[in-house]
Amino acid sequence: MKQKHFIDLSKGVTPLVVLACMFVYNAWDNPTAWAYLATHGTYGVLWVLKSQIFPDKSWEAPCGIGYGLVILGGLALYWGTPWMICAWQIEAPLWFLSLCVAIFGIGVFLHFAADMQKDATLKLKRGLITDGLFARTRNPNYLGELLIYGSFSALAMHWYPFVVLAVFMAVIWVPNMLKKDKSISRHEGWAAYKARTGLLFPKISGGTYMASLGIFLMGVGLVDVLGSWNGFDLWRGVIGWRSMPDALWQFSGYVELGIGYMLLRMAGGGDEAEEAPVESEGAANRAETLVMLLGTLLVACPSQVTPPAEVPAADASTPCADGACPDGGQLDAGAQVADAGQSVDTTPCGEGGTYCPEDQYCHVGWSTCGEEPELGTCRFRGEFCDEHPDPVCGCDGLTYTNQCQARLAGVNLNRGGPCEARLCEVGDRGNTCPDRMYCRVPDYQCGRSGYCAEVPTECHPDEGLGPVCGCNGVGYRTLCELRMTGTGFRQLGDCEELRCDSDADCAEGQTCERGRCVGEE
Repeated sequence: MKQKHFIDLSKGVTPLVVLACMFVYNAWDNPTAWAYLATHGTYGVLWVLKSQIFPDKSWEAPCGIGYGLVILGGLALYWGTPWMICAWQIEAPLWFLSLCVAIFGIGVFLHFAADMQKDATLKLKRGLITDGLFARTRNPNYLGELLIYGSFSALAMHWYPFVVLAVFMAVIWVPNMLKKDKSISRHEGWAAYKARTGLLFPKISGGTYMASLGIFLMGVGLVDVLGSWNGFDLWRGVIGWRSMPDALWQFSGYVELGIGYMLLRMAGGGDEAEEAPVESEGAANRAETLVMLLGTLLVACPSQVTPPAEVPAADASTPCADGACPDGGQLDAGAQVADAGQSVDTTPCGEGGTYCPEDQYCHVGWSTCGEEPELGTCRFRGEFCDEHPDPVCGCDGLTYTNQCQARLAGVNLNRGGPCEARLCEVGDRGNTCPDRMYCRVPDYQCGRSGYCAEVPTECHPDEGLGPVCGCNGVGYRTLCELRMTGTGFRQLGDCEELRCDSDADCAEGQTCERGRCVGEE
């Protein structure tokens, strides 16, 4: 079994656990219990759906029953919150219920939209994701999950749920985020991306933080001032600060308006201080981690954390041979099957070279199989691949679902198609290929020889990508539509600016320069 099976089980039965607590303690008239069921219960159902539609690869690892029971036991700690609400008849104020539901909605958007963006983007192109929800934070999905768990944990108005959440952050979330940072640090542009993003909380300028706080305080002050004119007491009547002196209440709104206004005026000077260099990246990371944990325990708003210093991408300058290369991920998914991205070393590996570090392999290109390893360069194997159908025959004589799967196994490619497939040249449909078959070339490899394959009558779920450009220079709305025509797949995107790997990918009279076909056709 896989880790995700135990996680899905725990989150999927959460609505039933909450309903059981409500039944045992007769909490049917408790609005806080219903709010908890609506938030945590809905999150559990959404998680199971996400696990089926765009699963998180980090939970795909196999595990035994013993470790699975440990997972179930750990996640069961969250069920203490609905038990407390029902058994102790905890009823939060309606304004607090509304606030928690609003925070939950924001968290759901961040968490699931970020995971969907990551899943869709990595199917198109491997590498850094620097736009959308990832533009200012490197882990918007964890930020969303923090808001989700924080929202329904707060419903108990007790310290216990936040201790549980802090433990999960310290043991699982933070190590996973730091591990991800290490994994993606090999990509080009990492230093600049890291400098402008936060590990968890969005990295924005100090002036923006100060302005936001100023606007918030002015809003609270305005409510206080208007409320004092109508007998409405924000601090004592809503928030519950019963011991607040009358004199302070009378002037609190004006004080808040004044402080908020000063912060707005000072906001313009917040950016200069942020530009100061940071002495220690490790200290900065530890500081941000401490802020996250304290913020969780105290139910506080995110604070600005000084960004880690820029560091150059990790140097993996070790030659390789015969299939072993460092910590790395796949530079394309099964749906994108161009060469496996950037080489991490220009020193030849293979015959006359040494072995690559672990998790890399010695890439020697297509159709270079032999008894002795050819000279090549280290390239990352990757961490996971999808099941996009683009079969290839590896140099080990085995057929792989796509090029990504072969690289994940550290195997170089012999040719496109299953190893037992009949070879052909493009244009041989009806000649060397049997009836109702066509000569299919590997994806992104229009200039190569193909193999005889049947024209598909249905598409794989991963083939809804689009628009795409075919080897015939014609654009199609989706990859599925292209497949139905029996045309080779050239590139994702339209055909106006064709990309290439070699001159063979370009039209007659054109040459491949820096990944683009140039010259007159």
